[in-house]
Amino acid sequence: MAGFQGEVVRNSQGREVVRFTTASGVRAVVATCIPQEALDKMARSLKRKLASSQTSQVGATRQVPTED
Repeated sequence: MAGFQGEVVRNSQGREVVRFTTASGVRAVVATCIPQEALDKMARSLKRKLASSQTSQVGATRQVPTED
């Protein structure tokens, strides 16, 4: 990742994690034991969701799932 800056720390359970802030200002803590494939899949999913939300019309009614 170009321009990535983070720090490797241990969380309260002793697991190694990387702590960083995204370009949009979100503070993230990610365990280093998570497989790269899982992170890639999550990133693709988030990109799809963001693209979908950006293309939706402003003020459009969105359906909210209800529990039956």
